[in-house]
Amino acid sequence: MHAAQLQLKHYFLSAFNYSVNPEFDPEKNISLNFKDISVDYEVQPLNEETQHEWQVGLKVGFSPSVKGNAPYSFSGEIVGFFSVSKNAAKERASFYIETNATSVLYSTLREIVCTITAKGPYRALLLPTVCFYEKKPNLEPEA
Repeated sequence: MHAAQLQLKHYFLSAFNYSVNPEFDPEKNISLNFKDISVDYEVQPLNEETQHEWQVGLKVGFSPSVKGNAPYSFSGEIVGFFSVSKNAAKERASFYIETNATSVLYSTLREIVCTITAKGPYRALLLPTVCFYEKKPNLEPEA
């Protein structure tokens, strides 16, 4: 086992809002349509020259369709500060951030959603896992 090339230094929840769906019918199956989930992120290096320190903002929202049967809707924003190993090639830094850092923040926000909605009148909302990986040309895996 060894340390990952990417380390989360700090994060905070910058916004969160959720509401109970008054149309939800607990007698029916929960409908969690992936198309009703919105995900957006912004990344920026804190030092353009070295690209070892980064700030990542992630926004996730869930607004069930009228036909859906979901207990809650929500929107949340989380900001994380990451460092990329100084041993990592500079051209790999943004790849680590866009793929791994966004995944870390999504998983963190996913757990926050689950915890908060567990305090509501219905069972907790557990978002599906997602993959931020997009194949990039000319990036060979590091050993």
